[in-house]
Amino acid sequence: SPLHVLATLPAGPVLPPFLIMHGDADTFIAPTQSQRLHAALAAHPGNSGVTFEILPGAGHGSGAFQEDAAAQRVAQFLAEVLADPS
Repeated sequence: SPLHVLATLPAGPVLPPFLIMHGDADTFIAPTQSQRLHAALAAHPGNSGVTFEILPGAGHGSGAFQEDAAAQRVAQFLAEVLADPS
C-alpha cells in the first residue's frame, strides 16, 4: 500500500511532486482511496506538492485518461514541475 510505505518514510526525504487523477465512475477502486493518498502526501513533512483531480465519468483505467483534456492536464503538470528550478 502506498499509504503504508509513506507512513514508514523518515521525515527527512523530500518527495517528488504528485498528480493524482481518479475517475468518479471507478467501480474497482473507490475515489476515497486516492483522496486518502492525497491527504497523506500533503501532510508528509517532505511534501513538495500534490494535486488531486477527479475525472468526471471516468472508470478504472478507462479511455477518459487518454482523452485530450486528461493528457493536456498531465502535460501541464509536467511542464510546471520540470520548469520549477527548486
